[in-house]
Amino acid sequence: MTQRINAYLARALGRSRRSCDDLIACGRVTVAGRAALPNDRVDDSVVVLFDGKPLHAPAQNYVAFNKPAGYLTARRDERDKTVHELLPPRYKNLFPVGRLDKDTRGLLLFTNDGDWAQKLLHPSHEIVKRYRVELNRVPSLDMIRSRVQLHDGPSLFDSVEPVDIKDKHVVEVTLHEGRKRQIRRHMRELGYRILDLVRTEIGGILLGDLPEGSLRALSRDEIGSITRSDRRAGGKKDRGGSRKAKR
Repeated sequence: MTQRINAYLARALGRSRRSCDDLIACGRVTVAGRAALPNDRVDDSVVVLFDGKPLHAPAQNYVAFNKPAGYLTARRDERDKTVHELLPPRYKNLFPVGRLDKDTRGLLLFTNDGDWAQKLLHPSHEIVKRYRVELNRVPSLDMIRSRVQLHDGPSLFDSVEPVDIKDKHVVEVTLHEGRKRQIRRHMRELGYRILDLVRTEIGGILLGDLPEGSLRALSRDEIGSITRSDRRAGGKKDRGGSRKAKR
């Protein structure tokens, strides 16, 4: 099966598709003896060279990782520890799908499948993400559920629910956006301080009881759940034209 050249490069080099677009634009990639073009489609039978050396895209991998606090979602950093330092050698070529900030724990997905990652990341697909949020004081649920104006636009969670009637400091937040530090900024704007923030779900893929700092391969059903979510979103758009904003 063919795929776009930037997706093939992302899988072979373990980079983002955007950075692979830059490699193509710089003329560092050739396809079948000529300079690669952004719209080229290739498969494993086509000779692809990067800086004159042949590339062989590895098998596609999909991994769930329980990120500890204190690690940046990055390949390398001069000052801080990164999540890539925790990956086994066989998964070093994978890239994270989205990010968790340094102080946030929980579910982080890794893959070398650029198309699958795009379905997770693009806002139009509305993939739901779920978080467990521990606050410094008992919150007003109505207040947290309200729209909050941030510097980059309004913030409105899909849902906010208590987790345990015995621990009223903890709430479960779901949203489908994923703007930088959105939950932390939303809560801070309302006067709350977050003591602990854990992502527990992405599009039906659950963190479950995966130990902190550990990873597991995704099942076929979990991988397919993202595609199914994307199809459902697309179907809603087709029926209604443009989808109304969630309330």
